[in-house]
Amino acid sequence: MERILTFVYLGIALWILVLLVRAKKLKVPEGAKDEDSSSIQKAFRRAGLLLVRTLEKAGKKRLIDRKVLEDLNTLEPGKDPARGERYYAEKIGNVLMLLLLAALLSLIVLVKSGNNSRIQTAEDGTQYIERTKETDTVELNAGAGDTKAGTWSVEVLPGTYTKEELDALEKEAAKELQSAILCANQDLQHVNTRLTFVSKLPDYPFDLSYDSLDSALIDRDGTVFADEVPDGQTRNVTIRCFLTCQDEEYVEEIEVTVIPKERSKEEAFLHHIGEALLDSSADTTDEKLVLPGRVDGVTLTWSEKKKDRSIQILVLFSIIGIALYFIADSRLHEKIEEREKQMVRDYPQIVSCFVLYLGAGMSVRNVFFRLAAQYEEKRQAGGEKRYAYEEIGLLCRELSLGVSDVTALSHFAIRCRQKNYTRFGMLLSQNLRKGNSALLTSLMREAEDAFESRKMSARLAGEEAGTRLLVPMILMLVVVMVIIMVPAFSGFNL
Repeated sequence: MERILTFVYLGIALWILVLLVRAKKLKVPEGAKDEDSSSIQKAFRRAGLLLVRTLEKAGKKRLIDRKVLEDLNTLEPGKDPARGERYYAEKIGNVLMLLLLAALLSLIVLVKSGNNSRIQTAEDGTQYIERTKETDTVELNAGAGDTKAGTWSVEVLPGTYTKEELDALEKEAAKELQSAILCANQDLQHVNTRLTFVSKLPDYPFDLSYDSLDSALIDRDGTVFADEVPDGQTRNVTIRCFLTCQDEEYVEEIEVTVIPKERSKEEAFLHHIGEALLDSSADTTDEKLVLPGRVDGVTLTWSEKKKDRSIQILVLFSIIGIALYFIADSRLHEKIEEREKQMVRDYPQIVSCFVLYLGAGMSVRNVFFRLAAQYEEKRQAGGEKRYAYEEIGLLCRELSLGVSDVTALSHFAIRCRQKNYTRFGMLLSQNLRKGNSALLTSLMREAEDAFESRKMSARLAGEEAGTRLLVPMILMLVVVMVIIMVPAFSGFNL
């Protein structure tokens, strides 16, 4: 398994590195963020672009979502055919960067877990574990030839306690003793296979010995003679467990119900391995815990069970990468919603400016240029980006390039994607086509309606905020009532 995981992690890392090398000379369409990007980010962005183009070529269809492309064009007006490729290259590049990091971290964790084994091998080939001053738990895998026999947890125990400590430990050990001897049995009322008369309990210093009051059914070594029980019947047996540590000895009696059942050879073999391992662990006089080399005539080889978390790391980072991929689209849609709200807030001011400047004798074209110039001055002074004025600036650039006023206004209304701006554009277009003398009056009415709509929106926003505050206010009321009522009732009781 370790070898397979190593190949998987290396394969992922090599695949991404090959993408980076192949995309080295690829040129990503420049964007506003490129100046702030590091060389590593640019490299992964190129790899993302290569992957986008490869997937599109293999699938013979566009990978770029049309709705995403529309949102991008709305946020950044103007013709830029490479905007979608740049956006997806950045998204996929971030995922590739995260995936490469996950593969490398997983590989490091996998290698590190393989180098921390506590099992050592003596000159004669015996495998052992060095004891420490405190109790340690080591998980071990037993291998019989090329076959894994099973997994066991072994406690590497130290030594000496006071009488008071032993009394307390004995009470705790007595509670765990019943479950410790069960082995493969369901419970003590349904015993049909060998009991594990452990000579040690994990985390406890006692040497355990046993005596059965009915050795015909349960022997002193824990062997259960279930064949002696007739089918459909049960037999009760009392087992005495002697817990000895230093000069102290305690006795616990355990009631066991034996039911008839046979045990397979495989179950017996696994149990014998566990028993031999526990016997080796119980011999605390030796500085080394010697692992059983042969059980039931089968030679065993041991390897420590590794706590490999490399797969979890890879899965976690992969999930994060996928989440980031889709979160990018969600953030893009949030920006679109914020843009629409901002344009709605700016609409009354824009219409009012038109009423003011048209009333002063300026033409529609000059009003647009005047608003665009004022906005550019504010932006250069560090002002906030306003999408409505960005659209006005784009309209002015179209007019400067020779686009007709009616066509430019039509483009302006389409880009804004809002009814009020569409209506505003139609009013101005009708004036340019037919020379509507009532334009100023219509715009004044439109400005009044826009301000009323803005007031209504502000009122609704305030009501929503009040509704959201209702729950915290109720909670505060409950807290205040508790603070007042609890002392009052306490006083009545006195």
